[in-house]
Amino acid sequence: MSERLEKGLNILRAEMDKKVMSFFSSCVRCGVCAESCLFYTETKDPRYTPIYKTEPMRKLWKNEYSFWGKLGGKLGFNKP
Repeated sequence: MSERLEKGLNILRAEMDKKVMSFFSSCVRCGVCAESCLFYTETKDPRYTPIYKTEPMRKLWKNEYSFWGKLGGKLGFNKP
């Protein structure tokens, strides 16, 4: 893994707290929050929806902090 990628992952890990974890465990990816995002409402570009912008952090949470992610990591099923 490159040094730059590792640095980015460490920054994401530092931002992972109970509030963020509860958001990711309760989000069903319905897209309702998109209408509250100014960038999305102005451009209608799906890359600016809140769930798309937080996708890297959600993947990190899923792989390293959720029950199934931890289990999958120990069994070798998770993608890096």
